[in-house]
Amino acid sequence: MKILGVIASSVFKIFTDNFNRTTSGSLGTPSGGGAWAAIRGVWFANGTKATSSATATDYPIATSDIYTNAPTILLDVDGNGVGASFWVSDSSNWWGVVPWQDTASTTNYFSNCSAYTQTCTAFGYFSFCTDYGQFVTNNRYGGYSKRCIIYNADTKCFVYGSNCSAYTQGSSVSYSAGSRYLRLLKSVSNTVTTVTDSAISAAAASIKVVVNSGGTITASAYTGAGQVTQTGSNLTNTPVSPTKSTKHGILLAPGGVTQATTVDNITLRMT
Repeated sequence: MKILGVIASSVFKIFTDNFNRTTSGSLGTPSGGGAWAAIRGVWFANGTKATSSATATDYPIATSDIYTNAPTILLDVDGNGVGASFWVSDSSNWWGVVPWQDTASTTNYFSNCSAYTQTCTAFGYFSFCTDYGQFVTNNRYGGYSKRCIIYNADTKCFVYGSNCSAYTQGSSVSYSAGSRYLRLLKSVSNTVTTVTDSAISAAAASIKVVVNSGGTITASAYTGAGQVTQTGSNLTNTPVSPTKSTKHGILLAPGGVTQATTVDNITLRMT
């Protein structure tokens, strides 16, 4: 029975780390014992969290072996593109979950006028050019010499033949934050693909990934650290014949419109 106890203690393991130390070139010794293994790139502890200075498209990964291919992973994240890795066979074959956010675009139309010094004041269908004290239509193709136009999302007056030489209109595009998702990734022979996305409504401060004995993956995002207050629905996926591993941990991946690089407070345990 003593031998069976030794076997059980080595197989069913709980791994924790709060990263409250400062290291260089590696993550050092986990606060809860055990060991980290660098699989891709470099992760290190900055005193309070784990961080990587590597490029997100290099997909830095660090893992610990908890002797089960059905893990539950709890992790605090500082934003988009940082999350959990699991089923990490080697540097080329792995799975991961990260928050991700796409970009929304806005097109700003403008004329090629050279100067815009006065603002236009809206007045019903008309606009008021304050420098000339008269109402003019918003239609720049109208028969008026003084017009209001949109210049980089700001309405201005111009005078044809004075500070505007032509009516030619152009455009520029600006980008802002768009929809948020929880993203499931996989790498097979070093080719990374998105398996599926699940919409979330707010920024994730922590995530939870549960892989059951049948291989079904369930991931969820939370607005608070420590898996407090879920945002969005669960991401659920059952891969067909995936290559499984007992090594799981942390991942840096592209985050979309913004990119985080730090994680905190990880727990790995058997589901």
